[in-house]
Amino acid sequence: MEPNMQSTYLAQTKGDRIQLPPAIADQIRTSGWLDVLVAPAEDNESLTVYPLPHPDAPASGYTTTIDDSAVRISEPIRKQVALDGQSVMVRIEGDVLRIYLRKVFKTLGFRPA
Repeated sequence: MEPNMQSTYLAQTKGDRIQLPPAIADQIRTSGWLDVLVAPAEDNESLTVYPLPHPDAPASGYTTTIDDSAVRISEPIRKQVALDGQSVMVRIEGDVLRIYLRKVFKTLGFRPA
């Protein structure tokens, strides 16, 4: 991944998946991500998706694969962060994918419809 690539995109959740925007999906595919670890932040306002293996990946989280340009989020994590079909913001930050939940949009300067 290009370390300076920080474009932010809106993404939709559908069931247990976050549909990745084409630009993010292309970057992930190009980087060869397949198995990933999804971990919620301590404040439950974002999720981090780590490609595996990753030196900074936490010991806990949900391991899954990226398929059909979507990231699957386990039910316990969806409940923990109150991910209930809302729109989310996604962007590549360094060598991880960060997913910001609707409640932090205003903090980051975005006001989605």
